[in-house]
Amino acid sequence: MQEERIVIDNLNEENASRCRRDSYPGKLRGIIEWMKKHHIRGRLMFVLLGVASTVWFLIRVIPKPSRAAYPCMRVAAPMMSSFVLWLLAVTSSVFSFRRFGKNLNNKKYGIAFLFLFLALTTGMISLVVNNRKSVAAMLTPADFTPNQPVGKATGLRPGRVVWVWNPDATNENMTNQPFDYWYQKGNADQTVIDSMLDKGIRDLAGAGNTAQAWDSLFTWFNKKHDRGAQGYRNGEKIVIKLNLTNSVHPGSYSDFYGTTQYPEYMDNTPELVFALLKQLINVYHVQQEDIYVGDNFRAFRNTYWDLCHTVFPDVHYVDGIGEQGREKTRKSATEVLHFSDGSLDLCLPQHYLDAAYLINLAALKTHNAAGITLTAKNHQGSIIKLADNVSGTMNVGYAHASLPYEVAGTGHYRHLVDYMGHKDMGGKTVLFMIDGIWGGRDFWGKIYKWDMPPFNGDYPSSIFLSQDAVAIESVGFDFLLGEMKDKPAEEQFPYMSGVDDYLYQAADSSFWPSGVRYDPEKDGTVIGSLGVYEHWDNAADKKYSRNLGTGEGIELLKEFLTGPSAMRELSREEASLNLFPNPTAGRLNIFLDNGWNGMIHYRIFTLNGRSVLEGEMSKNGGTLKDRISISGLQPGLYLMEITHNGEKITRKIQKI
Repeated sequence: MQEERIVIDNLNEENASRCRRDSYPGKLRGIIEWMKKHHIRGRLMFVLLGVASTVWFLIRVIPKPSRAAYPCMRVAAPMMSSFVLWLLAVTSSVFSFRRFGKNLNNKKYGIAFLFLFLALTTGMISLVVNNRKSVAAMLTPADFTPNQPVGKATGLRPGRVVWVWNPDATNENMTNQPFDYWYQKGNADQTVIDSMLDKGIRDLAGAGNTAQAWDSLFTWFNKKHDRGAQGYRNGEKIVIKLNLTNSVHPGSYSDFYGTTQYPEYMDNTPELVFALLKQLINVYHVQQEDIYVGDNFRAFRNTYWDLCHTVFPDVHYVDGIGEQGREKTRKSATEVLHFSDGSLDLCLPQHYLDAAYLINLAALKTHNAAGITLTAKNHQGSIIKLADNVSGTMNVGYAHASLPYEVAGTGHYRHLVDYMGHKDMGGKTVLFMIDGIWGGRDFWGKIYKWDMPPFNGDYPSSIFLSQDAVAIESVGFDFLLGEMKDKPAEEQFPYMSGVDDYLYQAADSSFWPSGVRYDPEKDGTVIGSLGVYEHWDNAADKKYSRNLGTGEGIELLKEFLTGPSAMRELSREEASLNLFPNPTAGRLNIFLDNGWNGMIHYRIFTLNGRSVLEGEMSKNGGTLKDRISISGLQPGLYLMEITHNGEKITRKIQKI
């Protein structure tokens, strides 16, 4: 018998402060993991959790019925209802079987068989309830095979994902307490973030300047859509879809009260939103009135408004309120998005339909029901039922039914694929971005400092960019897997079974579930491959098949901007630097294969920038082969920097 499934729904953000957000859901999950670890059988686990959830619900709700809407009650209610249903079914079945026997002995055959039918029916209900899975099975790092790309890479530079990191982007001493929250002045450096985005866009396109880079990205997109070899033209509308999950309260744009009920939880970084507008308008010369920016049913609060509207007053700032200069989102007149399993038909914002392009600016977060929430799930803020009021659309739990916490495992319908493939959502996206300036845990984005290298106890201070919808999800997924693998069980959301089912299906139709054909427009045309899915080789080197030269999957291009030593790791076709063995001790072999001649200077330094070893080698064309002694270094992770005639060439993370 399988364990009873516990449905922990997407928490209701609007009332979440009324229950401690790290209390009941986290403790419940911890209890479940403890039971599983100690091999407590599914039936007993179900009964114990059912009793506990029922008692908890009744104690909280009877004195104050309005508490039934609180998020902790929404967590307990599904478990309680399943338990009560099972209990009633078992009781009714036993009672009916007894009445069947009694009436059969009394030769009351009609009544006897009526009770028999009732007994069988309630018995089947009991079996169905008990055969539902308790919790999504948890995976381990060993369940993710490295460097086995699935699907077809896409983009101007197929499969390329640019990762820009600069620890100076964030204030490492930020307390995230009143008057020192993450979004307040001094906690994110606008100049540094401007530079990070500038580097990222140029690297993504492989262009010499930023305007040319943007034009190349738009031109590739238009050629792909049979519009000819042209970039953006005046009059074409561009939508920037933000992730402002925590800006949930209509009627107020305040940063401390009303709108921002949970100011310690992250949304998009205001400085990154501003940097994106500056590049589009000041550098690429997109007309302000052609840009629509916001999170359709959230509030575009003052933090963003004061920074952006002051400089760019003619941009359309859209939200679910539509007051104080903002424009209220208009939904399409008809349902234009159709879930491919037939479960839902939904409207989209009208400006999506009117636009020629979309830029998807997601946030780097885990998620309690989806495992991860990146660019695909960012479109959970793009949907609305035809009958719903725009201002009241604060929770779309009705669109969560196919998430892995609800349906674990692989080969199931995943609505995120419909988002990624719809012509007015993923189909219009010229650029996918993940805001990792702060990084967060669970759907609300609880900010914390990251442990994995190269962050090492600091905020991630990163931006990710790609034109491949699946590749950028894959890279973000790997970062979240790497960061969460040693965290407590109740925080390991990315390890849910089925968390990457949508990535396989978006990459390759051979992974589609039987009977499902992804056709989100319902026009008879199914989607093709939306990009390439792959895992890196390891969390230290972060190499994908294109980096290694072993396949046509993802290429992760790393731009490390760390103060005066700022530079990027070049792509495989630009420079070839091999350091081996890896890991190593004693001596390190260096192979540098490119056309440079003259003195090559090398420097090895720690991840926090401290130089520990340097020297010079002579290179006269061909391949430089040399060996250096590193016996004096302590075990750990190091960076090697190669300089040619004073110009930094490349940087490589090497295990020593």
